[in-house]
Amino acid sequence: MRQIWNQYYDEAAGVVLVVDAADHRRLNEALSVAVEVLRSSRLEGVPLLILANKNDKVGAVDAQTLYTRLVESLRDGGVRDLPSSAAAGGGSASSASAGKSSRAAPAMHIQLLRHAVIIASISALACDGVKESVQAFIPSVRENAVASKAAAARSS
Repeated sequence: MRQIWNQYYDEAAGVVLVVDAADHRRLNEALSVAVEVLRSSRLEGVPLLILANKNDKVGAVDAQTLYTRLVESLRDGGVRDLPSSAAAGGGSASSASAGKSSRAAPAMHIQLLRHAVIIASISALACDGVKESVQAFIPSVRENAVASKAAAARSS
């Protein structure tokens, strides 16, 4: 399925990536997908919501750990000038009330490579944090859609 994603890039107003936060074997694969989205010139400026699902399971990776691993993956790919943690982001990352999970801290709102990024720990099975995370993401998607329409109008 992922092989056809790029056919939809030009029309995307936002991207949602659901990561199985309890599957440590596939976490690197999920991170490489997130890096691909963030580095794609066709998705420049498109907001990204990363949902770290299954945070109701013991040993699941939380939003902060996922953020740290994502930044490490970007750095490993040659991207520089990235914060090492949300707290050390120099204003590039902040917490918000979206995505509150019984096991997790609030969702993280981050600016990475010209993308508004939200990383939230959720449990889809328990309906924990899903609605709040999506509601927090919608304003970024709307803003991007409006900006894209305005840019298209200026170029025609």
